Amino acid sequence: MPLRQTQGAPILTLTTSEVSSLMERFCAPDTSNWDMQSTVFTLTEKVVAAAQAHDSSLNTCRGATLIPVLRGGLPMLVGAQSTLPAKACVLVRCTKLKATQDVRVEWLVRRPLPPREDEDGPLVLLDTVIATGDTMHRLCDELEVMPGCTPSSVIVMSCYAAPAALQRLAMHPVVKYIVVAREAERCDDDGCLVPSTNGDIGDKIYGARF
Repeated sequence: MPLRQTQGAPILTLTTSEVSSLMERFCAPDTSNWDMQSTVFTLTEKVVAAAQAHDSSLNTCRGATLIPVLRGGLPMLVGAQSTLPAKACVLVRCTKLKATQDVRVEWLVRRPLPPREDEDGPLVLLDTVIATGDTMHRLCDELEVMPGCTPSSVIVMSCYAAPAALQRLAMHPVVKYIVVAREAERCDDDGCLVPSTNGDIGDKIYGARF
């Protein structure tokens, strides 16, 4: 499992043949909604297992606080909960105006972070795709000023992400490390990953909106 040491937080990337096969289904244009959910679920299990191998504290803490980014992050939540001790779950919805860096964050709870104690595990951000990194960076900015979030207390997990976005995110002071199933070659000028995911990830998971 390659570990890319940056000036900021480490970035772990999975390289097994099983992950390569899963990513083919993840990016295929004809993957069914049910198959896509199953693929994201399994990729997340692999990502969590890699994090546990890298960070033994994940296996001894009282439980992490899982923060899936809706709507694509929900299958990741299911996959993470199946293998990672979880104390709490906090839901967040993010919207971004196209061709801008303007991200709107909506926490779907009254108090975004439950009360935390020293023995509690990290905050784990879950998002299926990180293209420009604007959404994740904004979330880290918001977490940074919340009680219970300390430097290097956030782990970012994703299925597919652009290297430049990961490098930018790794420099954020709250990020401890990042685990991604597969890194893309780049993010194009339209904010899409290359190679392409061949469709909106939310639509591929749940079906297109009518």
